[in-house]
Amino acid sequence: MDGVPWDVVALIGAVTCVGAFVQSVVGLGLGLLVAPVVAMVEPGLVPALPLWLALMISGSMLLGERRHVDWGALAWALPARVPG
Repeated sequence: MDGVPWDVVALIGAVTCVGAFVQSVVGLGLGLLVAPVVAMVEPGLVPALPLWLALMISGSMLLGERRHVDWGALAWALPARVPG
């Protein structure tokens, strides 16, 4: 992150930790907490940073809970998300 002050990086990191905790408990949190804070303090990082963070936490949750995934339902749901 060139040009981003360290205090902004620390704030984004702290909000990301809280958002990740809320995301893992409730199922949403990064979009509600991280995106608005990042948009206020460093608008150039939106929407890429919250999207990458959400992808990382969703992937780690999938790896941790892979035994409980309904793969049959996922096989029907994922192709519908592919555009065009």
